[in-house]
Amino acid sequence: MHIKDLGKGLLPDPPDPRDYKLEEIIAAPVVDWSKEVMLPDIEDFDQVSSDACGAVSSSFYHEQLISKVFSKRDLFSRTALVYGSYARDNIMQIVSFGHADKNEIPDPDSPNPQNMRDKTGTAAHLRIDDRELDGYSMPAYSIDYIAYCVANFKGCVFGVYGDNAGWQDYANPKPPKVHEWGHLIYAQGYHLHGGQKCIIAKSSWYPKSSTIKYHHIKEDYFKSDTMSPWVIIPRKELEMKLVNDNGTYFLEGEKGKIGIADMPFLTALRAITDKEEIRASVGPQIKVVETAANTFVIKDK
Repeated sequence: MHIKDLGKGLLPDPPDPRDYKLEEIIAAPVVDWSKEVMLPDIEDFDQVSSDACGAVSSSFYHEQLISKVFSKRDLFSRTALVYGSYARDNIMQIVSFGHADKNEIPDPDSPNPQNMRDKTGTAAHLRIDDRELDGYSMPAYSIDYIAYCVANFKGCVFGVYGDNAGWQDYANPKPPKVHEWGHLIYAQGYHLHGGQKCIIAKSSWYPKSSTIKYHHIKEDYFKSDTMSPWVIIPRKELEMKLVNDNGTYFLEGEKGKIGIADMPFLTALRAITDKEEIRASVGPQIKVVETAANTFVIKDK
């Protein structure tokens, strides 16, 4: 199928000061570009002519996070505008309201724009158990942030501006001369490609519309032709160990450590439960639960 006939559908996110920004937590992402990273494969889905790329690629990402195959229709029927959708809306719908799997809300055999907007059989109780903890935006033109998220957060989504001429080769698209359309893609890996940093993104046009399974988005594309990158902080339990360092206590785990002031330990736990330093590490609205001696789990409320 020719590129002009394929569905796209990403609209650039309007600025919103309420967005959490990953650069406020990770100021300078470090990436070892000498080592290729490729995350496990996930189930394919072809959006064909629909404008549902935002929901399809966000679903790819969510599937990688928690090993479920999610309903693209469930998500797009909630985020679809007259044409397309915003990346922010797709991510924050997953975070705030959840995501039904494909058995709970099946996808249509023919994913055209009308069928992907069909709300038949959708219901809040089917999706609520697969909410996630939070979503963070990132700088629009940083390939290093995208790669960092692949290595540390099982990927992310980001948008590309494109034109039909530059995407004649789906696998190796060229930066557009004019912004004809926008397309959201899921970053699944990275490597060096011909000496350039390169993101390997899963195609939402495979397998029916194309023989190309991945797009290689190279460093030169990130100069001015990318937009709306988002990463999800998953809603999972984070186990942390209580450490006593010469009388100074802190909780240490996967996302770093949280210091505890010199006060009785349980009092300290209650005191830090909603503090901003924890929110910056694992998300808002959390609580700390002791599951075994000196072993604690941080959960969302």
